[in-house]
Amino acid sequence: QIEEIAREKKCSYMVGSSMGASIVLRYAELHDTHGIVLLGTLFKPQPDTLPVASIAKMLYPIIRYTKKDEPGATVIDPEGKRAHLSYWTFPLKGAVELSRFNEQVYANLPTIKARALFLHASSDSVASLAAAQNAFDQLSAEKQFVELPKGDHIIMRDYAREEAIGRILEFRGK
Repeated sequence: QIEEIAREKKCSYMVGSSMGASIVLRYAELHDTHGIVLLGTLFKPQPDTLPVASIAKMLYPIIRYTKKDEPGATVIDPEGKRAHLSYWTFPLKGAVELSRFNEQVYANLPTIKARALFLHASSDSVASLAAAQNAFDQLSAEKQFVELPKGDHIIMRDYAREEAIGRILEFRGK
């Protein structure tokens, strides 16, 4: 679907958040793009100290979903939290599938030629900042990494959205 829309709309820049960042990286691996913007890139779930992906792989055949503390917990700004749509449950199978997909994407990062802008909240409670920086280091194309001091994982709903939009427009203008 993304390939169809990108072709139909003649997209030369792609923006993805969280899992969407992985999809954008995969798209850039397979297609020519002028630039990609990656928000809250999820190569390793938080916390860094636990093997979350391995635990999910063991549990998902038994436990299909886990309950979230609250929908929208990954948005700090109360206004953004109210506007953000989210479920009460989290699908473990989907997390495992994303982990497997990310393994393939990560292995091919050096082949991506598109300019890249990484935006990542320093206090992201979902995606590891260190893992995003490591993925950034694997890219050989022109790239920029911006650590946003405010907000959480859903950057475009949170306190850092204004800075993120400014950085994206600046990146696009180059």
